[in-house]
Amino acid sequence: MLLRRVLLPSLFLFLLMACSHHNPQEHQMFYANEIDLQQKWLPFLEDGIRKEVVESRLGRPFLRYEDGRIWTYTMHLEEGLLEPAPWGPYCLVLVFDEIDILEKHSLLRFRR
Repeated sequence: MLLRRVLLPSLFLFLLMACSHHNPQEHQMFYANEIDLQQKWLPFLEDGIRKEVVESRLGRPFLRYEDGRIWTYTMHLEEGLLEPAPWGPYCLVLVFDEIDILEKHSLLRFRR
């Protein structure tokens, strides 16, 4: 009875607090925002470049939408390198036009 009423809820609360720990200053101590981060680590990425150039630099996108017009990469910053990874706090979104030219792009930070 004690286990069910006291220990399990306490354990659940402890795990919930541990999993929700988030340092809001993480990765912001060196970069004011995502634009600064992108300019530092993805300087080649400018509107007007071809899809093949992006793929040669970043590899295959994590997800593709709208028949390949929209590509997304999950990005991870570790030891001063911003690179594609299967997990990470950033999402790079690329939108191409009908002739595979980059129309617009954004580096977004996932919010928890």
